[in-house]
Amino acid sequence: MHPVAPFWLIRHGETPWNAGRLIMGQRDIPLNATGEDQARAAADGVARAGLRAGLVWTSPLTRARATADAMAAATGLPLRVMPGLRERDWGDLVGTPADTRPGDHETPPGGEPWPVFVRRAATAVACCTRATPWPWPPLIVAHAGIQRALRAYLGLPAHRERIPHAAPVLFDRGADGAWRAVVAGQPAM
Repeated sequence: MHPVAPFWLIRHGETPWNAGRLIMGQRDIPLNATGEDQARAAADGVARAGLRAGLVWTSPLTRARATADAMAAATGLPLRVMPGLRERDWGDLVGTPADTRPGDHETPPGGEPWPVFVRRAATAVACCTRATPWPWPPLIVAHAGIQRALRAYLGLPAHRERIPHAAPVLFDRGADGAWRAVVAGQPAM
């Protein structure tokens, strides 16, 4: 099942493990104070900008859920949980330094293979896009890995820099029909 354009994707706010550059995977780590501030600021920015969305969808992990709660409160939109939006299972690498993480296409010991993760992420986003009332796109709060998987699935180049916390990214099709990802306030990627 393929995602339907357009949709908004927002990475959760920062956690202590993000700040410490540790691999979290599906470990349920809450936001730190910076992450809480990022979630509130992003939610306020989304509400002030009048970003149009039909529903807020979130990963069930606490860090995404707290960010999504802020989005839903600021916009007045209903919130739904989508289990398939969980971060990649990094297996035995959870809790280790992020700079030891293998490339996305490598399967971590005891973890989720890249093709399985990409398919799960694309299917979850497709379910969100199809279950959100037209004409407004869904606002999806998830993880950096979900964004990397979707970029790969949709044929977009990998994000060159670290994916920012709590920054809305619009995934849409351009006039030529090709997918593009536009971080709010930046040129298309």
